[in-house]
Order: sequence, then structure tokens, then C-alpha cells
Amino acid sequence: MIKDIFIRATIVMRLETGPLGSHLNALATALQDQRYTTSTISIHLREAHAFGCWLTENHLHLSDISEVTLEHYLSACSTHPKSLSRKRRKKISAAINTLLRHLRNVGAIPPQPAETPLDAEGQQWLIRYREHLEKVLGLAPTTRQKYLFFATRLMSSISRQRVIEWSAFNADRIIEFVRTDAAPRKGFGPHGTATAVRSLLRFLVSQGRLSAGLETAIPTIRRYSHAALPQRLSDSEISRLFTACADASAIGKRDYAMLLLLSRLGLRAKEIVGMQLNDIDWINGSLLIRSTKTHCQRALPLARDVGVALVDYLQHGRPTTASRTVFVTHRAPFLSLKGASAVTHTVKRLLAKAGIERRSSGAHLFRHTAATQMVNRGASFKEVADVLGHQKLQTTTIYAKLDLAASSEVALPWPGGAQ
Repeated sequence: MIKDIFIRATIVMRLETGPLGSHLNALATALQDQRYTTSTISIHLREAHAFGCWLTENHLHLSDISEVTLEHYLSACSTHPKSLSRKRRKKISAAINTLLRHLRNVGAIPPQPAETPLDAEGQQWLIRYREHLEKVLGLAPTTRQKYLFFATRLMSSISRQRVIEWSAFNADRIIEFVRTDAAPRKGFGPHGTATAVRSLLRFLVSQGRLSAGLETAIPTIRRYSHAALPQRLSDSEISRLFTACADASAIGKRDYAMLLLLSRLGLRAKEIVGMQLNDIDWINGSLLIRSTKTHCQRALPLARDVGVALVDYLQHGRPTTASRTVFVTHRAPFLSLKGASAVTHTVKRLLAKAGIERRSSGAHLFRHTAATQMVNRGASFKEVADVLGHQKLQTTTIYAKLDLAASSEVALPWPGGAQ
């Protein structure tokens, strides 16, 4: 297989006789099956060979390597007179991580050990808490993940050698943790820390593990509802963003279709990532939205320009892949996008390319823009809530102050006439 990648016989011989030569042919075959390009496979093989030589120089065996070994390798490479650039470091990490996955798949190295920040008892409490969040509270997966993140951090902070010191689970330690964790966070971040910790304490109290009333020790973090107008984009700025991704490339077609869905329908980033091919009803011109946040489905009309963009991407931009999600990565092995952050990163990249600056630069910026346009065009809050998928109408009232014409009708006249 290596002979199909490299033309020069000397390179083929060097790779085949190198420390990892017995694994490189199988690695190349696996990468080709996943539809990696020939140039990418050659890079991965070269990096794997260099890594194998370093292992030999440091008297390390396959059974010794792991992600920790990769960090040591990168540190060793950084001591070279030509220090690693960020791009070079990323390329090496990708190649060696691919190698490690392959070696684990064929049983050449042990499986990756699971992280165990807590002992068996602590892990059991986290499992029970996760089940409580899912089956009792019915929280969305992303919310459960966030709550478990803070729960793990808090429980780890009061443990010694992975064993939880329940006697140290007191008000002072909890307040110290919340204040320390919330201090560097911005926006609603501090409030999120307090909410997640309070949820864990309520669970532990309900299970009899902690004394009742301890959940009230969480300091109140002031949060002003509707304190500011939601960030949004103007029509001209949206046009500039569309121009920024209209480069006729495959990725440009994907980004253009995603931007249309964000700006026209106000979809959440997670809803775009999870969109399936069979969610598009081409005959009736509708789009089925499956919300993981509200656990509800809603059907939205598929506007002509959105449908045209989707067809263009599916026919001329989307790679051939077994994945059933509409939007996929454009680098082998062409999998589904990894979470809502993939859409957020796309939005940030296009905003920077178009020269648009906003305090909030995530995908929700388009959601606020779509809601603002609907309100200012006379849509009722119920109609806006139905499109956005809000469970409570109160959530939609943040856009009430955007209807400046209606607000002016109820404003009191200025004393002495207009100024």
C-alpha cells in the first residue's frame, strides 16, 4: 500500500523498514478506506515514521505510548532550533492521534484509559446525578453535560487522592468554589456556575448525602433580565456575509446554506448540526426541526432561496458519505459536524472575513436577527415563538422593546412639547 502512495523507492524502503514499518501499510489502507486524500495519507505516514524513530531513540515500545507520550514528543520537537509553529503542531497531533486510534483498533496498544478524577464512590454519585438530570428533570443533553462538568469540578475540589471528603462539603468551601469559578466568566457565565452547583446540592440533599439547607449557601449572582438589546445584524451586514462565502467552493456552498437557515429561520446551531436528509420534505416544501433543547419537533416552511441553496450544496458540494446528516465535514473521513461549536466557528470565521465585529459572535447572533426582523415586520410574539421553538412566551418577550413603533404609541408626551 505504501508503494501506491510514494513514487520514490528510497522513501518506500525507509518507511517499510522503520520502527513502525509493520503497521504503516495497514494504516495507509485504513486511511484510504476512510477516503483520505493521497497527500494527507503521505503526511500521516511520514509523521508516524518520525514518531516511531523518536520512540526508538528514547527506548520506548508500543506498549508504552499514549496521548501523554505524544505530548512528550511535541515538547521534544519544540526544542529543535526551528520551533514548532501552531499549524505544524496541529498537523503532527492529528497524524499521531490517527496512528494511536489505528493501533488501538488492531490491538497493538492498550485502550485509552478512562479519566477517573474521583474514586468509585464519587463516580457512582456522578452516574446517579446524570440519571437524575435526564430521567427526573428531563434536561437537554447539552445542559446535562454542562451541569456534570461543574459537578465533577466541585466534587474533585473537595477530594483528596480522588476520595471525596464529605466532611469538607460545607458552606464555606461551596461559596469559595462558586466565587472562584464564576469570577473569570462573562455574561451569564457566573449565573450558570451557581445554577449548576445549586442543582447538584439539591440532588445530594434529596438523597440524604448532605444536610438539608446547604443548597441555600450558594451566593446570589445578580442577573438582569432583558437588561440590554440582543445583538443583531443589519441587512447590509448579512449581505456581506453571504458574499464572504459565495466563492463557489464546496465549503462555501455548505456555509452559504447554513447561513440562510440561521438568518431566515432562526435555527439553533445544534438544530443545524442534527438536521437529517429525511427531515427535508421537498414535495410539501417544509423542514422538520428536531430540537434537543425542548425535546419538541416543529415544521417550518422551506423558503425558495433556502431550498435552492440546500439543493446546490447537496448536489455539488456535499462529499459522498454514509452519514445521513445534511451538513458534514469536508475532510476525510467526512463525518457529521462535531457539535454546535462547528457552526459557531463557521460564523466567527465568516464574520471576521466580512470585517463585522460584534460582542457576541456566535450562531445565536442570527437567531436574534431573525426574531428582530419578524417583530419589526409586525409578527406577533406567538408567531415568533412558534418559529424559534420557544416553549414559554416569556422567552420571546426579550424582543418586545425592538418594536419601536408600538412602544412610541404608549410613551408619555414630553413636557413642553417635542424636544
